[in-house]
Amino acid sequence: PIDAATAQDSQNWNIQWWNYLWSHHYGSDIYSVQDPTKIVAKKGELKGDAVPVSGIRLSADGRTVSIPVKDVRPVMQLMVKATLKTATGADLPVEYYGTINAVPQ
Repeated sequence: PIDAATAQDSQNWNIQWWNYLWSHHYGSDIYSVQDPTKIVAKKGELKGDAVPVSGIRLSADGRTVSIPVKDVRPVMQLMVKATLKTATGADLPVEYYGTINAVPQ
């Protein structure tokens, strides 16, 4: 189980998302999801638009964290990082990268 205090502290979470420029060249700068014309970071950097973290919920068994996100949309890259602890006090770092291809209606 996850330590409830660290899981529910929004300061322990870093969620960002971004897009790339589709082209015939490999790689691109990092583009804002909110403003697709805006470059927010250079190629190779892991920095995008910050996703606000609030309303964190920990499941009854303490093993699942849910974070509601407003205005979820397709994005090329979603990054979720967290500095958590287990219920016994051991470090539990989280680092996840994914793609949101579609949002169910």
